[in-house]
Amino acid sequence: MHAEPGFLKKFASSPAFSEKSRYGSYRFTFTVQEVLKAYSKQFCSGEQPRMRVLRTSLYRQEVMYAVLVHSPDHKERFKDSYPEVSDDPDAVCAYRDGHFIWRPQAMCETHRYKLTVNDHVVKAEKATKPHQWYVWDHITIALLVEDGKVLKFGSDDLLKKLTFCKKDQVIVAPRCYDSRDLAQNLVKRLWGKRTFELKEESSSVEESALEERFEDLSLR
Repeated sequence: MHAEPGFLKKFASSPAFSEKSRYGSYRFTFTVQEVLKAYSKQFCSGEQPRMRVLRTSLYRQEVMYAVLVHSPDHKERFKDSYPEVSDDPDAVCAYRDGHFIWRPQAMCETHRYKLTVNDHVVKAEKATKPHQWYVWDHITIALLVEDGKVLKFGSDDLLKKLTFCKKDQVIVAPRCYDSRDLAQNLVKRLWGKRTFELKEESSSVEESALEERFEDLSLR
Protein backbone atom coordinates (compact mmCIF):
# COMPACT_ATOMS: atom_id res chain seq x y z
CA MET A 1 0.00 0.00 0.00
CA HIS A 2 1.31 3.46 -0.87
CA ALA A 3 0.08 7.03 -0.63
CA GLU A 4 -1.05 9.39 -3.35
CA PRO A 5 1.68 12.07 -3.88
CA GLY A 6 1.06 15.23 -1.86
CA PHE A 7 -2.02 13.92 -0.07
CA LEU A 8 -0.73 14.78 3.43
CA LYS A 9 -0.66 18.47 2.54
CA LYS A 10 -4.45 18.44 2.30
CA PHE A 11 -4.67 17.43 5.96
CA ALA A 12 -2.00 19.86 7.19
CA SER A 13 -4.26 22.91 7.32
CA SER A 14 -3.76 23.91 10.95
CA PRO A 15 -2.05 27.20 11.95
CA ALA A 16 1.08 25.22 12.84
CA PHE A 17 1.77 24.85 9.11
CA SER A 18 0.73 28.35 8.03
CA GLU A 19 3.15 30.94 6.67
CA LYS A 20 0.89 33.71 8.00
CA SER A 21 1.32 35.29 11.42
CA ARG A 22 -0.92 35.56 14.49
CA TYR A 23 1.49 37.80 16.39
CA GLY A 24 2.47 40.72 14.14
CA SER A 25 3.98 41.84 10.86
CA TYR A 26 7.57 40.80 11.57
CA ARG A 27 9.06 37.33 11.77
CA PHE A 28 12.61 36.20 12.45
CA THR A 29 12.86 32.60 11.23
CA PHE A 30 15.67 30.45 12.64
CA THR A 31 15.94 26.69 12.52
CA VAL A 32 15.77 24.84 15.84
CA GLN A 33 19.39 23.80 15.32
CA GLU A 34 20.47 27.44 14.98
CA VAL A 35 18.65 28.41 18.17
CA LEU A 36 20.07 25.48 20.15
CA LYS A 37 23.58 26.22 18.89
CA ALA A 38 23.34 29.85 20.00
CA TYR A 39 21.84 28.79 23.34
CA SER A 40 24.64 26.26 23.84
CA LYS A 41 27.34 28.91 23.33
CA GLN A 42 25.70 31.61 25.44
CA PHE A 43 24.21 29.61 28.31
CA CYS A 44 25.84 26.17 28.34
CA SER A 45 29.55 26.95 27.85
CA GLY A 46 29.40 25.06 24.56
CA GLU A 47 27.87 21.91 26.05
CA GLN A 48 24.73 20.23 24.73
CA PRO A 49 21.57 21.75 26.27
CA ARG A 50 19.20 19.47 28.14
CA MET A 51 15.61 19.08 26.91
CA ARG A 52 12.71 18.05 29.12
CA VAL A 53 8.97 17.51 28.80
CA LEU A 54 7.57 20.64 30.44
CA ARG A 55 3.79 20.44 30.09
CA THR A 56 0.82 19.81 27.84
CA SER A 57 -1.67 22.68 27.65
CA LEU A 58 -5.15 22.03 26.34
CA TYR A 59 -7.20 24.89 24.91
CA ARG A 60 -10.61 24.89 23.26
CA GLN A 61 -9.24 24.04 19.81
CA GLU A 62 -5.51 23.75 20.42
CA VAL A 63 -3.07 21.42 22.18
CA MET A 64 0.36 22.83 23.03
CA TYR A 65 3.24 20.53 23.93
CA ALA A 66 5.95 22.55 25.70
CA VAL A 67 9.62 21.48 25.84
CA LEU A 68 11.97 23.02 28.39
CA VAL A 69 15.56 23.68 27.24
CA HIS A 70 18.13 24.36 29.96
CA SER A 71 21.82 24.29 30.75
CA PRO A 72 23.42 21.08 32.11
CA ASP A 73 24.13 23.11 35.25
CA HIS A 74 20.42 22.79 36.13
CA LYS A 75 20.07 19.03 35.61
CA GLU A 76 19.64 18.36 39.33
CA ARG A 77 17.08 21.14 39.60
CA PHE A 78 14.71 19.60 37.07
CA LYS A 79 15.48 15.86 37.05
CA ASP A 80 12.69 14.94 39.48
CA SER A 81 10.10 17.31 38.01
CA TYR A 82 10.34 16.95 34.24
CA PRO A 83 11.42 13.84 32.29
CA GLU A 84 14.02 14.26 29.57
CA VAL A 85 12.92 14.30 25.94
CA SER A 86 14.06 10.98 24.48
CA ASP A 87 13.88 9.14 21.18
CA ASP A 88 10.68 7.34 22.14
CA PRO A 89 9.02 6.11 18.92
CA ASP A 90 5.57 6.65 20.47
CA ALA A 91 6.17 10.18 21.78
CA VAL A 92 4.60 13.24 20.16
CA CYS A 93 7.97 15.00 20.45
CA ALA A 94 11.31 13.19 20.37
CA TYR A 95 14.97 14.15 20.02
CA ARG A 96 17.43 12.30 17.84
CA ASP A 97 20.92 13.15 16.53
CA GLY A 98 20.55 16.85 17.26
CA HIS A 99 17.07 17.13 15.71
CA PHE A 100 13.59 17.45 17.18
CA ILE A 101 11.04 15.04 15.78
CA TRP A 102 7.43 16.17 15.90
CA ARG A 103 4.72 13.59 15.28
CA PRO A 104 1.57 15.70 14.95
CA GLN A 105 -1.62 14.02 16.05
CA ALA A 106 -3.97 16.78 14.87
CA MET A 107 -2.88 18.41 11.61
CA CYS A 108 -6.06 20.15 10.49
CA GLU A 109 -8.02 22.90 12.20
CA THR A 110 -11.08 22.37 9.99
CA HIS A 111 -11.64 18.86 8.73
CA ARG A 112 -12.30 18.89 4.97
CA TYR A 113 -10.92 15.56 3.78
CA LYS A 114 -11.14 11.88 4.63
CA LEU A 115 -8.75 9.00 4.00
CA THR A 116 -9.75 6.40 1.45
CA VAL A 117 -7.95 3.33 0.15
CA ASN A 118 -8.53 2.21 -3.45
CA ASP A 119 -6.39 -0.43 -5.15
CA HIS A 120 -3.85 -0.22 -2.31
CA VAL A 121 -3.44 3.55 -2.79
CA VAL A 122 -4.17 5.91 0.13
CA LYS A 123 -5.93 9.06 -1.08
CA ALA A 124 -7.55 12.19 0.33
CA GLU A 125 -11.15 12.80 -0.70
CA LYS A 126 -13.51 15.63 0.17
CA ALA A 127 -15.44 14.92 3.36
CA THR A 128 -19.24 14.94 3.26
CA LYS A 129 -19.25 17.38 6.19
CA PRO A 130 -16.37 19.73 5.36
CA HIS A 131 -16.71 22.09 8.33
CA GLN A 132 -16.13 19.87 11.33
CA TRP A 133 -13.78 21.56 13.78
CA TYR A 134 -10.98 19.64 15.48
CA VAL A 135 -8.20 20.59 17.87
CA TRP A 136 -4.75 21.12 16.35
CA ASP A 137 -1.42 20.61 18.06
CA HIS A 138 2.04 22.14 17.96
CA ILE A 139 5.35 22.18 19.85
CA THR A 140 6.61 25.16 21.86
CA ILE A 141 10.24 25.36 22.98
CA ALA A 142 10.89 27.29 26.22
CA LEU A 143 14.51 28.40 26.74
CA LEU A 144 15.58 28.91 30.35
CA VAL A 145 17.50 32.18 30.79
CA GLU A 146 18.33 33.81 34.10
CA ASP A 147 19.78 36.95 35.65
CA GLY A 148 18.15 39.27 33.16
CA LYS A 149 20.00 37.75 30.20
CA VAL A 150 18.53 37.21 26.74
CA LEU A 151 19.46 34.97 23.84
CA LYS A 152 21.36 37.15 21.37
CA PHE A 153 21.86 37.02 17.61
CA GLY A 154 23.97 39.35 15.52
CA SER A 155 22.29 42.30 13.83
CA ASP A 156 23.21 41.04 10.34
CA ASP A 157 21.90 37.55 11.17
CA LEU A 158 18.60 39.02 12.33
CA LEU A 159 18.25 41.04 9.15
CA LYS A 160 18.84 37.97 6.99
CA LYS A 161 16.13 36.09 8.87
CA LEU A 162 13.53 38.87 8.78
CA THR A 163 10.37 38.65 6.68
CA PHE A 164 7.18 40.66 6.48
CA CYS A 165 4.13 38.55 7.42
CA LYS A 166 0.50 38.61 6.38
CA LYS A 167 -2.28 38.43 8.95
CA ASP A 168 -3.68 35.05 9.83
CA GLN A 169 -7.43 34.58 10.18
CA VAL A 170 -7.07 34.67 13.98
CA ILE A 171 -4.66 37.23 15.45
CA VAL A 172 -3.39 37.66 19.00
CA ALA A 173 -2.02 41.22 18.86
CA PRO A 174 -4.15 43.47 16.55
CA ARG A 175 -1.94 46.54 17.14
CA CYS A 176 1.24 44.77 16.04
CA TYR A 177 0.50 44.84 12.31
CA ASP A 178 2.00 47.51 10.05
CA SER A 179 1.63 48.20 6.36
CA ARG A 180 4.44 46.92 4.18
CA ASP A 181 5.66 50.46 3.43
CA LEU A 182 5.76 51.37 7.13
CA ALA A 183 7.57 48.13 7.91
CA GLN A 184 10.11 48.81 5.14
CA ASN A 185 10.84 52.30 6.49
CA LEU A 186 11.14 51.01 10.06
CA VAL A 187 13.66 48.33 9.06
CA LYS A 188 15.72 50.88 7.11
CA ARG A 189 15.73 53.23 10.10
CA LEU A 190 16.78 50.52 12.55
CA TRP A 191 19.42 48.87 10.37
CA GLY A 192 20.50 51.80 8.22
CA LYS A 193 20.32 49.60 5.12
CA ARG A 194 19.04 51.98 2.47
CA THR A 195 19.09 49.34 -0.27
CA PHE A 196 17.49 46.58 1.80
CA GLU A 197 14.19 45.20 0.50
CA LEU A 198 12.00 43.63 3.18
CA LYS A 199 10.97 40.20 1.96
CA GLU A 200 7.33 39.22 1.90
CA GLU A 201 5.86 35.74 1.56
CA SER A 202 3.59 35.94 -1.47
CA SER A 203 0.85 33.37 -2.05
CA SER A 204 2.96 31.67 -4.74
CA VAL A 205 6.00 31.53 -2.47
CA GLU A 206 3.84 30.21 0.37
CA GLU A 207 2.42 27.47 -1.83
CA SER A 208 5.90 26.53 -3.05
CA ALA A 209 7.18 26.39 0.53
CA LEU A 210 4.31 24.12 1.55
CA GLU A 211 4.94 21.82 -1.41
CA GLU A 212 8.60 21.51 -0.46
CA ARG A 213 7.78 21.01 3.22
CA PHE A 214 5.52 18.03 2.60
CA GLU A 215 7.20 16.32 -0.34
CA ASP A 216 9.23 14.02 1.93
CA LEU A 217 6.47 13.17 4.40
CA SER A 218 5.14 9.63 4.53
CA LEU A 219 2.24 7.85 6.13
CA ARG A 220 3.25 5.49 8.97
